[in-house]
Amino acid sequence: MNQRISLLNSDVLESLREIPRASVDTVICDAPYGISITKNRRSASNWDANSIAFSSEMWSEMRRVVKPGGILAAFGHPRTSHRQAVAIEDAEWQLFDTLAWVKSHGFQAGNRDVETEIRRQGDLGLADSFAGYGTHLAPAYEPITLARNIGVRDSLIKNLRAGGAGALHIDAVRNSDDEWAWLAKRTTASISENLSRMPGRVSPHAAWAVGGRSHSSSPHRGGRFPGNVILEHSALCTEDQCDPTCVAAEIDAQGRRKYRQGKERASRFFTRLRYSPRAGASERPNIDGVSAPTVKPQQLLEWLCALVVKPGATVLDPFSGSGAIAEAALRGGAGHLIAIEREVAYAALIRDRLRDL
Repeated sequence: MNQRISLLNSDVLESLREIPRASVDTVICDAPYGISITKNRRSASNWDANSIAFSSEMWSEMRRVVKPGGILAAFGHPRTSHRQAVAIEDAEWQLFDTLAWVKSHGFQAGNRDVETEIRRQGDLGLADSFAGYGTHLAPAYEPITLARNIGVRDSLIKNLRAGGAGALHIDAVRNSDDEWAWLAKRTTASISENLSRMPGRVSPHAAWAVGGRSHSSSPHRGGRFPGNVILEHSALCTEDQCDPTCVAAEIDAQGRRKYRQGKERASRFFTRLRYSPRAGASERPNIDGVSAPTVKPQQLLEWLCALVVKPGATVLDPFSGSGAIAEAALRGGAGHLIAIEREVAYAALIRDRLRDL
């Protein structure tokens, strides 16, 4: 491990208490979801039963180590993210948005075929009336709660001038005609002329109109302002064309009911990421048969880090697992990465993943 990386192999609260106050710029975390589906209760396998994400004490201690204004991005589960968000707010973070990662894959965690389950209990007559019924839906999205370490009466700009943190790097993730332009350095030659809103007159009622007068507008050369919905393409999409089953294609089809064929695609308003199935072998380190569950895909994490990590910043990854967030943050320009992981076996995975960074 090099000097850019600090790995703390202990309980998250114990580790947080070792970190100096106001020394971290950004926190990106994938805490246990507390959905209690895994039946194996071994320490490294009961990740989904742990309810630490619902502890305001933990989020309060995390806020202590973050600079004024600093951003927290916390992955959650649709079933329990509300409990996590309340705990974050109770710890006096200021919730300011939620990202919705809309994905093209997922398994029905905990789903049961109702007919089959009733038949197993011997009630054949009742079972017939529940043919085709189940208990859960496939998870098509995951929420990412965004919060700042800032008081209601505090000014983010004042905090930034005093050495704080908390600004979003909007230009790094603008929605352009080239859906993956944020992955590469932009040049004037590679940017089309029609990336933002169409030129025209702005109504006096527009949010940024000044003095009640109309103002002409022009497209931003970096692309459209990014939104808080992240769409993931279908596995069958190519860079030239979407498959009809893709969520972006469906949005475009709906948009054409209002706008004529050939106008800009309705999906241009959303961030669109390439299809990213569950992290494969290249993104999931394995040592002696041990690998971490729920590894997030690198392309999603790289997009998130581009938005919330300022080059040179100190980033905290408090539930590091195999180090997927840590890798994305370092590749995104973090100056110092603090990874916390309780499991010894997972700490070895982090060292293996980050050894060349």
